Amino acid sequence: MKIVGVIFWIIGILLLCVGGVLLVSGKSDENNILQNYAQANAVVTGNECRVGLINNNPNLQYKYCWEFEFKTKDGQTISFNKQNAAYRIGQQVPVYYDPHDPAHTVEIAADVKNDYLAILGGIILVFAILSLVVGTAFFVAGLVRGRRASANKLT
Repeated sequence: MKIVGVIFWIIGILLLCVGGVLLVSGKSDENNILQNYAQANAVVTGNECRVGLINNNPNLQYKYCWEFEFKTKDGQTISFNKQNAAYRIGQQVPVYYDPHDPAHTVEIAADVKNDYLAILGGIILVFAILSLVVGTAFFVAGLVRGRRASANKLT
């Protein structure tokens, strides 16, 4: 029984590590963008569809459809494309760009938010806690059983 408890503890500790990493990494990219990038409003300027293959694999295709344009704080005009999204021409979309390299542009809602990683990390943390509780229960049950066996031998 004690060994089963230890196994559950080891699993729980591993899950704590994985869940914690996922929880933190799910928010770190977004925080980095919000702190170090400048915000602008890009305008959807076109929707020329081009189909291409990813790694020459016919099963992995993308559509390069939406074209955006925005001006940096310095007045530089930047254009970029967005794959597989749904916009309408003339729509304004908030974007973030690196002031040192404005061509590096991200749309915070679609490109940066890794909430799914944070949610997955939270779920894994719940399982980690459950594993630690079950491990403790098995370990304590093993100790109690061992003491009872010792007490029975003495009588």
